[in-house]
Amino acid sequence: MISLLLAGLVFAQLSSFEFDLINSPQTAGDSFLITIVAKTGTGDTFRYNFPGLLKTTRDDFWSYCEPQLIDFYQGVCRRKVRVSIADTLRLRCEANGVIGYSNQFRIVPNYPERLLVLCPGESIAPGSPEGKFSQPTSQIAGATFSIQVIMVDRWFNPVSFRSDMIYLTATDSFAQLTSGNLIDGRRVLPVTLRRAGVHRIYAFTDN
Repeated sequence: MISLLLAGLVFAQLSSFEFDLINSPQTAGDSFLITIVAKTGTGDTFRYNFPGLLKTTRDDFWSYCEPQLIDFYQGVCRRKVRVSIADTLRLRCEANGVIGYSNQFRIVPNYPERLLVLCPGESIAPGSPEGKFSQPTSQIAGATFSIQVIMVDRWFNPVSFRSDMIYLTATDSFAQLTSGNLIDGRRVLPVTLRRAGVHRIYAFTDN
């Protein structure tokens, strides 16, 4: 008779994901290299060969990290990623109910690339595809209201230390518009639309 002694035999299991140090700061929209290692409870590399989900700790309505799905080979994921929102945050890797976090690091805005116009009822959403939350509220023809103009990068992150001269145009040819210099990358300007209907307001610089 042959008996098998299995007592004390321990099967290694995935216990954590460990990130290599991410340097700070990084630039919004620019790629940087990350390394994540799947670990067992004893600290050994777990031979994980499946995908993981990558997010930032700022993800809410949108995912600010690209790509969102990452692949591990023999327990290691080494690849370039990019983050679209300028903020101080961590990366978060999750798979099979196991979660790991990177060190905290800062993302700074990229080069200024566009102007964002916010009407009453709208708010800025840095790092998002459209750059805005909500919809503009209706206004009364002939009544003056204020808009905010913000200098932003390609991913709608505000860019400070800008004093460009801002001009406005509108699809209402009878609109009363003003101009002015940005103050630290922002400016509030009064607008009066005189024609009833749906209109657009555009901001531009002389650069």
